[in-house]
Amino acid sequence: MKKFLLVVLTVILLISSVPANAGSNSSPSFESQRIIVYNPETKCYEEITASSITTLPDGRQLIVSDILDLSFSKASGGVTSSKSYNFVNNNNVLLWRVTLTASFTFDGYSATCTSADSVTTVYQGNWSESSNNTYPVGNSAVAQVTVVRKVLFIVVETQNVTLTITCDGNGHVS
Repeated sequence: MKKFLLVVLTVILLISSVPANAGSNSSPSFESQRIIVYNPETKCYEEITASSITTLPDGRQLIVSDILDLSFSKASGGVTSSKSYNFVNNNNVLLWRVTLTASFTFDGYSATCTSADSVTTVYQGNWSESSNNTYPVGNSAVAQVTVVRKVLFIVVETQNVTLTITCDGNGHVS
């Protein structure tokens, strides 16, 4: 009887510890959720409002943040926003982050991206940026960044990041 109860409890624990979607959670029905991560650089915990989360088989997560409006002025017809791609280990410690920041002008009918810049920050491990192609195109800003992990100068892991911020004619970014 004790063995049976032990097996039942073990099965319940295993089922409850498996994420509902172990693959990509970036389906259209995904709702923003808040994730607490540890930033080794500041030695503080921070909250990320995630617009999408992809969980890798080893438990690490790729978290795309919601867009953050840095400035907005209807009078001047300008908006500046940022979006980040965060890579955390299975203990929710930040390994690296790519942040895209873009500025737009708008006039009620259309918008134009006037500048786009992306920065890669490595917090832990032997990760580095191997390529960065960031540019404005029409009413969007695009960052295509490759981040690699090296061991003894040999690339053992590659993560390709694409971030996009788009602005409409009324200054709404997505």
